[in-house]
Amino acid sequence: MILTVHARKGGVGKSTLACNLAAAWAGKGKNVLLVDTDAQGTAGAMLGIREPEMGLADVLRGALPIEHAVSATSMDRLFLLPGGEALETITQTQMHALRDGVSRFDGLVLMDTPPGRSAIATEALNAAAGILVPAVLRVADIWGVADTVNRLGDKVLGVVPSMVDRRVSATESLLGMMRDEIGHLLTPGVPISSRTADAVAYGVPVVEWDKVTRAAVAFQDIAKDIEKRCRKRGLTI
Repeated sequence: MILTVHARKGGVGKSTLACNLAAAWAGKGKNVLLVDTDAQGTAGAMLGIREPEMGLADVLRGALPIEHAVSATSMDRLFLLPGGEALETITQTQMHALRDGVSRFDGLVLMDTPPGRSAIATEALNAAAGILVPAVLRVADIWGVADTVNRLGDKVLGVVPSMVDRRVSATESLLGMMRDEIGHLLTPGVPISSRTADAVAYGVPVVEWDKVTRAAVAFQDIAKDIEKRCRKRGLTI
């Protein structure tokens, strides 16, 4: 099955969500492939893979089968298909090979997209059985995520509030506003945490780096929530 993590703008915790959900499911014994479709290669950097020798661009060109392009990570069952600058040279026609290329992986595929409506993001969304949308708690962003959910339609499994700071007095009212806008699609949120930043610096997901920190527990809760949502739709992670 393919799940895609997407947001229309950057800086909302999209790659952090993708990496930690992938790690959470790998930690439960599932084979997980994280596909970085972003030319910035952020997801790879978060997993400690900053200069891969091969990656998604090679698969899309037909130069390598997926099993020869993936990179191992610090977790036994978590694999990465790196993105990076080479994706900037991929043609529109080559991008159409995305779904078939990643579908050959034996396990769960989680795709991290670039922000916005780029061609490769569109391919990743079209390939997905379900879509996760991270969002920060700002009024304009809440309106924006409601528009995104409407645009993406029934494939949206959940909207994940990110960088939630309970010390800020407006947090509860903004969560309420988000709930009013998107209803049952609201998932548990991800608290703001310095441990998440520490984990990124060491190239390890926080769910593996510090399993008892609030952020790690939150990602595990989100993973369980998404599993339940998938089961209700007849999907299996």
